[in-house]
Amino acid sequence: FVPPHPGPVAAAEFLGANIGLLLVVGILVAIPTWYLGAYLFGLYAGKKFDIPLSKAFFNGEAMVDERNAPKFGTVMTILVLPVLLICLDTVLNTLAVAGLIDGKTALVEFLRMLGKTPVALL
Repeated sequence: FVPPHPGPVAAAEFLGANIGLLLVVGILVAIPTWYLGAYLFGLYAGKKFDIPLSKAFFNGEAMVDERNAPKFGTVMTILVLPVLLICLDTVLNTLAVAGLIDGKTALVEFLRMLGKTPVALL
C-alpha cells in the first residue's frame, strides 16, 4: 500500500475514495502489521535460524559510486512532500466540512488544489 504510487491512486480514484483518508488508514494498519510481521518475527527468526554469510559479503567492493549519490534531504523531500500535500488536502476538506474554516476562500482552494493527487505527484 503506497498511495502516491500510480496503482493505488488509480484504484482510489476509480472507487471514489479520499486519498488522504486512505493514506491515514493505511498507515494505521501498516505500522502494527510491520511490527508484528517483520520486526518481532525478525527477532524470533534471528535467534532460531543461523545462516552463514560468505567472506565476500563483508569484503566486497561497493557496487554504487557514493560520490554521485543524492543527498538524504533531497530523497526524503521527494518521498514525503507528495504525502504531506495529499494530507493537507484531506485536513482542509475535513475542516471545511466541519465548518471550522471557510472552504470557499481563495487560499483554502489554492492549498486544496496543491493537495489533489495528480498535482501533488508532479
